Amino acid sequence: MKWLCDMIAIKVNGEDYLVVIGGHRPSSNNAPKQPGAQYSAGINNEIHFYKLSSGDWISPTVTGDRPPPIAAFTLTSINNSSAILFGGGTANGYTNNVYILNFTDTSVNCLKLSNPGGSVQWPEGRCAHSSVLINTSSGPHLLVVGGISAYDFWIFDIKNKSWKELFNIPKNVINRQYHSLSLWSVTPTTNWIIVFGGVTSYSDTAVIELRYTSNNDWSTSIIPLDQYQEKLQERRREWEASQPIQPEDRREIDRLTRVLQERERELEEERREKEQVRNRLQQQLEGRERQLEQAQQQGQERERQAREQEENLQRQLQKRERESEQQRQEKDREIQQCREREQQLQREVQQGGEREQGLQGQLQQAQQQLQESQERERGLEQQLRERDRQERESSWVVSRNDIRMTERILGRGGWGEVRVARFHGLEVAAKVLHETIISEYN
Repeated sequence: MKWLCDMIAIKVNGEDYLVVIGGHRPSSNNAPKQPGAQYSAGINNEIHFYKLSSGDWISPTVTGDRPPPIAAFTLTSINNSSAILFGGGTANGYTNNVYILNFTDTSVNCLKLSNPGGSVQWPEGRCAHSSVLINTSSGPHLLVVGGISAYDFWIFDIKNKSWKELFNIPKNVINRQYHSLSLWSVTPTTNWIIVFGGVTSYSDTAVIELRYTSNNDWSTSIIPLDQYQEKLQERRREWEASQPIQPEDRREIDRLTRVLQERERELEEERREKEQVRNRLQQQLEGRERQLEQAQQQGQERERQAREQEENLQRQLQKRERESEQQRQEKDREIQQCREREQQLQREVQQGGEREQGLQGQLQQAQQQLQESQERERGLEQQLRERDRQERESSWVVSRNDIRMTERILGRGGWGEVRVARFHGLEVAAKVLHETIISEYN
């Protein structure tokens, strides 16, 4: 990255190049330094070529008086392969040296011109000025205007290597820095210098007429902006009047005049046709505008209806969202209730399991008691059968009236019950047969 450098275009051996010289570069710039270049106080004297046809950067060979590290100077083309560098800021301050640069496709030669001193006119050192090249019948000249620490107006004769200061130049021209300077060749001997912008208290555009006189001198005058067109026509007429007309030129002028008149008639006819076309197009445009207006009205109506539909849809959507929210809340409550019921059922299942375990224990205990009771019953039945056998064997018969049955049951069987009975004050076991099996033998 660079700033306060300068650049020109050159053409060597049919190839176009850009030449970039000097300027500032930041201390953080990681770009490699150019071999042979110098770097001081943040500025440098690098010289680079950029080949437009290939996009390649070239580091040329530099011979002669290479400028020191320099910035805010002017670099102005003299022709396709040479340029002039003037002024600029260096590590030692502002310079007033002139360098003539001659280019090849791989090199540049620098010729330094310094102030010889004495009575020779030479401008003060400066930077941030502007320069422009003026071609005259006696050769190219460099015009230098303004700059830091130098509010003046100088012309350098490149061929004779001499300076001349011009006076009576308005302050709004010379009291500028970093400004734009352009030249317009109005006639072969008249140039208009246009100055614009820059670091200055002046905001207007200044136009100076610079005329090269027959005695190789210069004259200046101000061109007010409100007289710009008038002065331009005046200078054109002066130049045309100064040109001698030859017979062949007169014939050519007459021919061109006739051609011009014919062309004017054609242009008039063309103008009328264009006017008719313009009128038709205007009518069509008005019709299109009416159609457009109707379409816009229809579009606005559709837009209004669309907005209403959108608002209705928005309200319906909000209503549905509220209903959905209510349904969601109800579902959340139902889910919560289901969870609570599930938890209750889990507790009940757990309690039922505990009760089932208790009942299982009771059932097992009851089954055990039943088994024990059945075992006792079988024992009693066996005893009763044994007693019955013994009684039958002894033929001992007890009178029914001597026995008093009680409600105390000792056991049951398929044939009847064994109860506690009283026999003559004694408690005895007595069988009570079911009626279905009672006979005269029992």
